[in-house]
Amino acid sequence: MNDIATTTTIRDTVSISEKRGAEESFDVSFSQDSLKYDGNYSVTNVENYPSFVYFIKNTLSNFDLLNEDEIIMFIIEHLGLIELIENAALIIKNHFPKYSFGLEFEEDPEISSLNKLVLYVKGDEGSFDEDWEEVKKVNREIRKLSLYDDSVKSLFSVDLW
Repeated sequence: MNDIATTTTIRDTVSISEKRGAEESFDVSFSQDSLKYDGNYSVTNVENYPSFVYFIKNTLSNFDLLNEDEIIMFIIEHLGLIELIENAALIIKNHFPKYSFGLEFEEDPEISSLNKLVLYVKGDEGSFDEDWEEVKKVNREIRKLSLYDDSVKSLFSVDLW
C-alpha cells in the first residue's frame, strides 16, 4: 500500500471561504517527488503546500482551536483525522446543535502514541448530566463510523468543557 501512496500524483483544488466572503482556489499537485509520506501516510514536507494547511484550517473552521499549530501538525502526521473530523462534526452538531466546540491537541508527556485531539463541547453546567449522556452517545457513534483509516479513531475523543 505504501507503493501506491508514494507513486501516485494527486491533484486537488482547495477552496477557502474567508470571513470577508472571498474565495481562493489552490491547485496543488502531490507527487512522489515533492510530497513524502511515511508508513502512516503522514506528509513530511507540508511546508511546501500552504494550500494544504488552508484546507485543514477550513475543515476546522467551526471549532475554536485551542492550540492551532499543534493541532495542524498532528493532523498532518495522521491525515486520516481529516475524514474522521468531518464525519464526527456532523454527529456532534446533530447532538449539540446549540453549543459551540473547541479542539485541542493533547500531548502525553511520556508516551507519544497516546497523543490525541480532544473535541470539547462547550455546554451548560446546568445540563451536565444530560450532556454527558449525549457525549457518550457521540463517542459510540464515532466508534461505529466506517473510515478509510479506522486506526485514527484512537487519536480523537469528545469531552465536555
